[in-house]
Amino acid sequence: MKSLKLVFLVVVFLLCQSAMQSQVTIGALEEPDGSALLDLKNQADKSSTKGLLLPRIAIKDTLAFGLLGESKTAGMLVYNTEPQSTSASNKGEGIYYWNGSVWKWINNGAVAANPNNWSVTGNTGTTPGTNFLGTIDDKGLQIKTNNQPRVMILGGTAVTGGNTGIATTSPASKLHVKGDLSLVKDLKVGGTDTTSGSSGNSGQVLKSNGTGNSPVWADMSQVSGTSTVLPIYESSGSTALG
Repeated sequence: MKSLKLVFLVVVFLLCQSAMQSQVTIGALEEPDGSALLDLKNQADKSSTKGLLLPRIAIKDTLAFGLLGESKTAGMLVYNTEPQSTSASNKGEGIYYWNGSVWKWINNGAVAANPNNWSVTGNTGTTPGTNFLGTIDDKGLQIKTNNQPRVMILGGTAVTGGNTGIATTSPASKLHVKGDLSLVKDLKVGGTDTTSGSSGNSGQVLKSNGTGNSPVWADMSQVSGTSTVLPIYESSGSTALG
């Protein structure tokens, strides 16, 4: 009976000590780190041979808290098991934290950790059409260097969607270049989705066929009246306009 009372007193003492210190070690009979409320370790050298398994939650809507209790306290940490969706903020499986209004994906930049990432050193095993660089909503795509916009691909409507601008963020055509343009080799016109078109013959000029029509190469003798002509000069395999 005395032994039972002694054990009870020891347990109460330890619980009181834990409550006073407000620090707990789980996994080993070791003092918790002085800066930690909870210290997980199972080795005497303060290391561990096991990990922490986060709660696994299927986050279907990153804007909805979705956990029981609905306290919505910022800093909540979970592992999302929901595959990547059309939601701009749902990046698929991985660690997410609640910032007070939305679930945010913790991205460590490692492609191995999330194969949906694009690596700055290149990717392997991609499938065109399934894997791509771009957006899945109606937003455009911008490429910068030195924090300055260099290339802009518009999203939006069927009319302007896909318009690509170089040195302009408001391209008005499928290819809009603001600045000079150098052609090292021939200029081909009149092609289709699968053919490259014709580069014409030496001495020919580029003749406009009006809005919406492809220009054609023509001899000077075929150009008359008010036709719009762009002279092309060839020299040593290079092509110049003007």
